[in-house]
Amino acid sequence: GEYDRAEDDFREALRIDPSLLKSYWARGLVRSDRGDFDGAIEDFSRVLSIAPPDWPYREAVEKSLAAARKSKERK
Repeated sequence: GEYDRAEDDFREALRIDPSLLKSYWARGLVRSDRGDFDGAIEDFSRVLSIAPPDWPYREAVEKSLAAARKSKERK
């Protein structure tokens, strides 16, 4: 489906350029929507580990990470 294609596209983008922070974040959102909370947590954590402290989307990724962890606990 669409999620499969999106995840494949993000995977390919990251293969070409592993520094694409927004691609990790977007793939994490796709994974979270699919119920793959471990994969989402991995992607969000990766972004936060390599993003500069002043990256403008850091807070949004932190919220995404917290939501994925909470969803995983409920699963």
